Formats: sequence, structure tokens, C-alpha cells
Amino acid sequence: MPEIQNPIGLRQSVELFRSSYRDEGFDAATATIGAYLISRAAYLTVPDDRRPEYLPPDEMEELGFPNAPPRALVEGGRVNLEEVRGAQDEDFIAEERDRPDHDRLLAEAIMAAEETRSPEDILGAIKIGLSSPDDLIRICALSSAMKLFTISSLGILPRISHFISVWDDLDIVAQEIFLALFPSISRSLGLSSRSGSAGRIGGDPGGVAAVSNRSNGVTLIHGTHFDVNPDPVWYHPHIGDLHNHIRSFRTDIYSGGNFFDWEGRWSDRGRYVAAKNLRNWVELHGFSGSDIVCHSHGGNVVISSTRLGVKYDRVVFLSCPVHWPKYSFSRAEISKAHLVRVRFDKVVFADGGAQRFPPGTVEQEMTVGGWFGTHGMTKESRTWSQHHVDRLLI
Repeated sequence: MPEIQNPIGLRQSVELFRSSYRDEGFDAATATIGAYLISRAAYLTVPDDRRPEYLPPDEMEELGFPNAPPRALVEGGRVNLEEVRGAQDEDFIAEERDRPDHDRLLAEAIMAAEETRSPEDILGAIKIGLSSPDDLIRICALSSAMKLFTISSLGILPRISHFISVWDDLDIVAQEIFLALFPSISRSLGLSSRSGSAGRIGGDPGGVAAVSNRSNGVTLIHGTHFDVNPDPVWYHPHIGDLHNHIRSFRTDIYSGGNFFDWEGRWSDRGRYVAAKNLRNWVELHGFSGSDIVCHSHGGNVVISSTRLGVKYDRVVFLSCPVHWPKYSFSRAEISKAHLVRVRFDKVVFADGGAQRFPPGTVEQEMTVGGWFGTHGMTKESRTWSQHHVDRLLI
């Protein structure tokens, strides 16, 4: 699905679904409905004082999602899917559904949920979304459902099997969401997304504003790996897309053969082990007080290393799933923190993290690309050139 520069809003998206008029604006409508469904778990579980970090108010407004809080939070445990109002969807794969009729049901359920803001109606909309003929909408609904419904009532195995069976036909965003929801299964099956930067070599250093005179060192830290044999060349010295871009204005970027690498396991334990290894690497190479560029959960590896005594000057977090205070830092540990992200990052929602750090914790926050960009686009050299991300390291 291409980037969308101007979202058409929830109400217009719903009307497109209700009428099943698909000649214009369908991608925007599908992406908006998906964004609504994938964000409902945070909407129903995050307390008021933390909600702006998970559901940025300006982006909610532009998408047409009301900023008013729900009538009540879902508290005290998960909900049994079978107890939620609406038709059962146990035959959601075997039965060939009539798409216009399903679109109408989903549209009506979403509008009812937005009018009442009641957990019952919102859960009902998610339930209908679980059987959508559109796989992006279906995986977005599943992301929220896994955080709100009991797993036993959700019947998770046939849902997983469905996405595996249509893997090559899924768009990149849907693939990224699945990888975030089911990292162990994805790793064992060797599934990977068609993310744009994974196969980019070299990179175009064009658009660099100036050459920095900073010389305290720069290190790139990757995020979670889902592939059995990953080759995310973006951070590799001499061949990495973003590495070569940064080297064009920061000649002090680490370019040796013993560059930092970690297993990329999706778990707190995996990140803690990586943090210990990062501490040892920093001490071995004398990189204490250096600058870091880290993608996704690589940012939480960096944060974990600060609890082991490592200090950094500038850290540029790219698409970092924010889990504060579990992964938190102080100015004494990171002098200047910056966040670069895409709007309403669906992978961050799937991960259960916040889109933003708490107020006052980062020097600058940048949003890049249009709407519904991929989780990986923040580590692409073309994104850095187009949005002048370079200045965060100069």
C-alpha cells in the first residue's frame, strides 16, 4: 500500500465502506479503518494521563478519530469473544463472505462505537473486523483482539494459518504487523516482510546539509530480526544504506569489521542480554559518550544499557516502540534524545507500545513520510535526505 499524503477521515472512510464504492479513495479508506481497529486496544486500556503518548491527539484529529475518552476502560482481565454482541465468526475462513455486506456491517459497527464510545460497541466492531475480507483490516483487528479477548475464545490457530497461507499476497504493512504479533512463528517459518530498505545497498548521500565536526563516534543499532538468516544491510559498514549516508557527513561513524550486532530476539530477556553485550562493546572500543542511531527495539536495547552504566551523548530513536517506564532513561544517561517516527505506526500498536516518549524526555520529535508509512522507512537514506534528519547528528 503506497503512502497516503492526506487521510480522508474516519467518517468518509466508513461511508465508502457502507456504500462499497471502491473507485476512489479505497486505499485511504482501508488504511484508516485499519488504523481505527488496531488502535482500539490502546484506547480501551491506557489511562487518561498516558493516552497522548499512545494516541497522539493531533493525529487522532486528522484521522477523524474523536479524542474523547471511552465511557469506561476494559479492566480486570480479558473479555470472552463469544460474549461480545455480534454474529459469531468461527467460519471466517471456510465461508466465502459477501464483501459489500461485510463492509456495511463493519461501517455501521464503527459508527455506533464512535457515537457511544462504549467498550461493548468498540469490542463489537473489532469482532466484525476479525472476519473482514480485507487482510489489512483483519490483521489490524486481530492485533487489538489479542490484547482484549481471551486467547482461548479467539481461536488463534486458524487465524494464524490464514495469514501464512496468503503471505505473498499481503502488503508490506500487513506483513510487518503479523511479524510483530507472532515473532517466534515468523522466525521458525522464515517469514520476512518486503520492507523497502532490507535490500538497499549503498544509498544516495544527496541532501546532506553539512559535514559535522563532531568526533565522539556514531554507532548504528538494529532492531528485532524475524528472519532465520537475516540480512538487514542498512547498518552494515561500507555496504549499508543508512551507514553510508551518515558516513558522508559523520566520518567518525564506526566502520570496522567488529561492528555491534545482536541476535534481534523479540523479548525483554533478549534485549537485556544484548544490552550487556553492548556495554562490553562500548567499553572495548572506547565509545562511552558517543552518539547512537537505533531502530525499533534496538532503541530499548540502548536504553537497557544505560541501566548498566553506559552513557551516551545523542541518541536518535527510529520508530521505537515506547514502553515507559519499563524502558526509561534520564538526561544523565542520554544527554540529548531524539525521536523519528511515522504517523500512527501500526507495528508499534501491534507491539503494544506508545508512539511517543513522555513529555520532556526528548529534545526533538520528527514525523516523516505520509500517512501509514512502513515501520522501516525511518532507517532509509532517502527518508533522511527528504526530511533532513541529518541535522539531528550535526
